[in-house]
Amino acid sequence: MKVVALIRHPAAFVYSLKRRQETFDFNWFLGQKWLMESWLYPFRDQLQRPPQYFEEQASLVWLCLNYVLDQYAQRNLDWILVRHEDIASSPHTSFRKLFQQLEIPYTWNVRRKVESFSRPSNPIEPESPTASSIKRDSQNLVKRWQVALSQEEISRIHQMTAAFAGKYYGPEDW
Repeated sequence: MKVVALIRHPAAFVYSLKRRQETFDFNWFLGQKWLMESWLYPFRDQLQRPPQYFEEQASLVWLCLNYVLDQYAQRNLDWILVRHEDIASSPHTSFRKLFQQLEIPYTWNVRRKVESFSRPSNPIEPESPTASSIKRDSQNLVKRWQVALSQEEISRIHQMTAAFAGKYYGPEDW
């Protein structure tokens, strides 16, 4: 089996949770002994005493999820990690490359489907905060968090995630 994993910018992830008004109970992580001992031990103190602000809590979720993903990817060098922003910014090029890596034909029908789900005439945001529309204006969605979050929120997210996120996102991505 060929594994493809998607990584998303921490601020975009946080904005998505904020838009949907989602919260997270860190006891869900803490209550899983094997998970904590095997993977999330670097975050134990933060999980036991979660940060005060929503964007910091959501950033901690991002850190936990992506840290584990990164650890798996390091152990499985054949896994394909793709940044969401790269696919959204250039859907045809990205999917064509991904299909090549997966040895799947990138047909005209696939190309039309990619266009249908990512075209500029699609909405940037879903109709309601809880909706999960997958037909979006992908190129304008990429940086939506930059106008939807305050500079203070972005700064907190960056501060919480920079040490690890720097592996996937450089200063130009902030």
